[in-house]
Amino acid sequence: SDGPGSFKLKPEYDKNFNIYSEPDVGTYWLVINLKDPLLGGNVKLRKAMALAINRQGFIDDMLNGRGVKIDSVVPVTIAGNHIDSKVVFPDYNVEEAKKALAEAGYPGGKGLPTIKYAGQTGGNTLRQFEYLRRNWAEIGIQVEPDFTTYSASLKRFDEGNFQIAMTG
Repeated sequence: SDGPGSFKLKPEYDKNFNIYSEPDVGTYWLVINLKDPLLGGNVKLRKAMALAINRQGFIDDMLNGRGVKIDSVVPVTIAGNHIDSKVVFPDYNVEEAKKALAEAGYPGGKGLPTIKYAGQTGGNTLRQFEYLRRNWAEIGIQVEPDFTTYSASLKRFDEGNFQIAMTG
């Protein structure tokens, strides 16, 4: 297929090899702790953070283009996905993100405390954090890593002792 996330062989390999790709049933998303006093009570702040994330850029840069930007946690291969439900998530828009951040009470990030990004040590967590940190810094949101071991992070999530994290 020639859809997003599909693979093509270089012309010199096209004669001798065939390649087949199929969309994965996995998805990744950010989890925001709604019990957190800062993030949970400020929908405009959460909107600003969402609008500031370049999701297609994340797929291109972090996943070598192997992925499809969706507007749901339901993968495109499963019924009920964003295509079936016609849900449309606002796309990456720095100007709208800045506007939402100002409406949240933090124009340009002024007065906004540093947000802690929870994650696990090792793997791609640091690279993912750095990508998101750069996106949020564009609008004035400062984020710092708050990494622990895998088992400690599971306990942290169960207890609700985090602000924001990526999962899937």
